[in-house]
Amino acid sequence: MSKAATTASAQVVRLLIGAGKAAPTPPVGPALGARGVKSMDFCKEFNARTAHIEPGTPTPTLITVEPDRTFHFVTKTPPTTYFVKKAAGIEKGPAKPGHEILGTISLKHVYEIAKIKATDEHLKHLKLEAIASTIVGTAKTCEMAAPEVLSWTNRDPRESQLYGPGGVTYRFQTLVDQNNMSTTTLFRALRKGKEERVARLEWGPGGALGRAQIGKNTVSMSDLVQRDPRAHGGRVFAAPDGLMYRWIPSPSSHDTLLQDPHGNVIALFRPTRATPVPNVGEVHGELHFYRGVGACTVVSQYLTMHPPIMDCVTVTAMLFRYCSAFGL
Repeated sequence: MSKAATTASAQVVRLLIGAGKAAPTPPVGPALGARGVKSMDFCKEFNARTAHIEPGTPTPTLITVEPDRTFHFVTKTPPTTYFVKKAAGIEKGPAKPGHEILGTISLKHVYEIAKIKATDEHLKHLKLEAIASTIVGTAKTCEMAAPEVLSWTNRDPRESQLYGPGGVTYRFQTLVDQNNMSTTTLFRALRKGKEERVARLEWGPGGALGRAQIGKNTVSMSDLVQRDPRAHGGRVFAAPDGLMYRWIPSPSSHDTLLQDPHGNVIALFRPTRATPVPNVGEVHGELHFYRGVGACTVVSQYLTMHPPIMDCVTVTAMLFRYCSAFGL
């Protein structure tokens, strides 16, 4: 054996190959042929090992070629971008980057993807939350938003709850006084067993729009759901930051989108089929808050809106639902 042969080291080849689709053509054939490996032998073994995976699924593969031209390989889970795009149901990029959300992935999607990625050897030392955080970052680079999704109970939004994975986030409570006048209070959860009042809505006679107090600001309810002359069926309002926001119907779905002054979509309301949920009630829709767009701040490992803006979004979403239901 030559001195070169005894001192040669193994070579590692990194390829992205479709499950069950390996063939002695580029990139597999040239990469292995240059190292003296019969690519057909690898292809047969790779296709057999990935036969249980959906054909064509992109599979990162590390092939180690020994000095004697024998080889062994390991496969990893598909790239995060593959899972994110598949969960969101998109294939191509945005026409207007930064102003268009191509799709959404829920926290459930994020954690399901994280559980798959956690099986990769190089990620096993990380906590699931850390992996989930990187997936949220990947979603943003794909021009998607990983929203905070709150399920919305009750057909009448004036007496409803919005809850997520951590429990109830917002609660609307409506009381009627002796003069048959209604008042709706919005409570925001602070921690388990503790909540604070963030808005109060005083209705007019017969359920007509009255006035609303959100934080320290008191405004007419009608000012929070002004008809938008720029969009049929849209509503516009001034938020606590003094800027104008607008709810507009989505051109491609039944969603109602909330745009900030720059045209970024920062939230949406999605009606759903009535679904009974134990200990909560009947869910009639979802309110999505997008991280990383609009006026945002870091409050945990995720991005979310400033609470005053989030409160205002919730109030106007409720009024939008109410006005739409009663034709106001």
